[in-house]
Amino acid sequence: MTTFMRIAAALLALGAVPALAGTLVGSKHDLTALNMRAKVEAMTGLAFNNYRDPCIYCHLPADAKATNAFNDDERYKDWNRYFSNQEDYQRYESASNKVKPGQLGPQSLVCLSCHDGSMAVDMVVSKPGGWSTKDDAPMHMKLDKGGGLDRCTQCHDGVTAHKMDHVVIGRNLMDDHPVGIKYPGLFGNEEYHPPGRDGTFRNGVKLFDNQVECATCHDVHQPDVVPFLRVEQSELCITCHNK
Repeated sequence: MTTFMRIAAALLALGAVPALAGTLVGSKHDLTALNMRAKVEAMTGLAFNNYRDPCIYCHLPADAKATNAFNDDERYKDWNRYFSNQEDYQRYESASNKVKPGQLGPQSLVCLSCHDGSMAVDMVVSKPGGWSTKDDAPMHMKLDKGGGLDRCTQCHDGVTAHKMDHVVIGRNLMDDHPVGIKYPGLFGNEEYHPPGRDGTFRNGVKLFDNQVECATCHDVHQPDVVPFLRVEQSELCITCHNK
């Protein structure tokens, strides 16, 4: 995030500026702006920690050392999230899909670290400088449908507050688009369009280390195309699939 965006995020937290189109600031992934969007004071300081920087919920603070458990791998060292074990996920496989699931990349694991419901949305590796334990909220909420007071869905049931079931992915990925797989179009499969040399398609859809990951189709920093898609849904599938 640029210095301008950080200043805008700080002003946004004070209600001084509107959400910035084309950025994370003010979007649903900006946890510093939840109260402003909901027009209530029921969350910040009670249900999660407002670190006053929307980047920190995913990215290590600039002054923090890479202390992530995966920091021996260059792909993981800058993320400010803990990740579930690869073995915890049930992965999509089928007889017609010749490409078998591999290891999930960080571009999927960082998304799932919130959306699989295994840990609180504000559970980070390194908190910002100056953060004190006395500032910690008494509750830390998870995106999970299970029982317990630490589940967002306890209130977000469609009655008390807007329903959130659609963002709760869980660890069963059998009914989701495959992620953590090598892109079949790299192997001369005529059913798929080949990407550019850098793994990016002309419309911005992209591969990561030649793999399809959550961030292949979704861009958390770009809320303008719902739901955080890189391109409109009508164009998305035919970017890769030659149908």
